[in-house]
Amino acid sequence: MIGQTIAQYRILEKLGQGDMGMVYLAEDTTLDQKVALKLLPAATEQDEITHRRLLREASSAAALVHPFICNIHEVGEEEGQPFIAMEYVEGNTLAAILQKGRLSVGYALRIGTEIAQALAVAHAEGIVHRNLKPSNIMLTSKFRVKLMDFGLARTVAEKAGDSQAEAMTRLNQEGSALENLAYMSPEQVLGREADPRSDIFSFGVVFYEMVTGVQPFRKALPVETLSAVLNKAPHAMSRYKDDVPGLLQHTVSKMLIKDPDQRYQSIGEFFTNLERLYSAPEEEPDEPVLAPKRRLPLVGIAGALILLALLAWWGLR
Repeated sequence: MIGQTIAQYRILEKLGQGDMGMVYLAEDTTLDQKVALKLLPAATEQDEITHRRLLREASSAAALVHPFICNIHEVGEEEGQPFIAMEYVEGNTLAAILQKGRLSVGYALRIGTEIAQALAVAHAEGIVHRNLKPSNIMLTSKFRVKLMDFGLARTVAEKAGDSQAEAMTRLNQEGSALENLAYMSPEQVLGREADPRSDIFSFGVVFYEMVTGVQPFRKALPVETLSAVLNKAPHAMSRYKDDVPGLLQHTVSKMLIKDPDQRYQSIGEFFTNLERLYSAPEEEPDEPVLAPKRRLPLVGIAGALILLALLAWWGLR
């Protein structure tokens, strides 16, 4: 694909594999600017309706204009090849950053308030993300949030008439299913239509992971993860991090309630809590503050060795 031109976009290099297709860095030869070009799989006769719905929802998402949302420039099709041309964002995904360690509470709150603002704008326009997870959250070179892939995801159990067993068969066949499932709401894994409350649940999972470095529902196997999403309450965040404010624990716990009717019903219901917990510093940090992994202090190690030596000497006597 490198060097080929689709519509007015000349492909420069491969950026990666997205949930819905390959993503390339491309040059808009008309406007002389770089874009991220997502090439979607061509539709088959069996999924033509789903294919058209996907393009229609991508076109709707293109109407979203916000500093914390990755802009969609164009949705089109060229000689049977559907594509989405998006704003090219230089930076890293939140997933890549979390691989290095969890975030400080303050920085997680900063990112969380930006995610919340982006979701609130989308929900006001009737657009549900449906696939909110760290790999769909970009942080720019200045560490500002850019939410990507609004409205483009479908759940593995969404086909009408699918049994849970059929859904699980597909889950075990899809390479990215385990990652996606760990962030889905209970209603999504049951094949029900997602609404803003579903995004709130997924947002709660992301927030939990940012603060603790732990995915609250992910297990070794898809079926175990599915069971945890549907039935298991996550551990308190203080189990993994000592300085979690009580208000933040309360907020995330309510975001993660299984029954959507008992969850927060809108972003506005908990956004005030985030604002109370986070106040922007006068100078923004150059990079996220990663909490170091716990290590046993050298003094503690030396003391333990001395104690073992004394016990061994006493045993010999």
